[in-house]
Amino acid sequence: MRFKFQMEPWMLPVLLPFGAVPEQCYAELHGRQLYVRMGLLFREVLELNSMSHVEASKWPVILGLGHRVGLQGQMGVLASHKNVVRIHFKEPQFIKFLGGFHFKTHDFYLALEDSDGFIDIMSLRLRP
Repeated sequence: MRFKFQMEPWMLPVLLPFGAVPEQCYAELHGRQLYVRMGLLFREVLELNSMSHVEASKWPVILGLGHRVGLQGQMGVLASHKNVVRIHFKEPQFIKFLGGFHFKTHDFYLALEDSDGFIDIMSLRLRP
């Protein structure tokens, strides 16, 4: 099941050079894995077994949009401040950051068009 990124219209020209058109920005569930893609710069596979829970959240405006890291060790791949969800990991995970570096995080943020549907499905999949 594919969930499209929530994208602000003004972000489209900013993301276009990086191949981050709406069709290439999504989170997709396949079995026990979540594939997250934002254009050419971000592709990651996250194991559902590593996740504790998923919930509605906010991403601080001051941290900006795009492929970001926060001051408290959080990571976000967002094109909007609306419909933000937080994926909390049981243990810190290493997720690829720009330039092939890996960033250790407990919390991963996405902004999705159907954030409520994503939370509902993920909550079912994460039940023990």
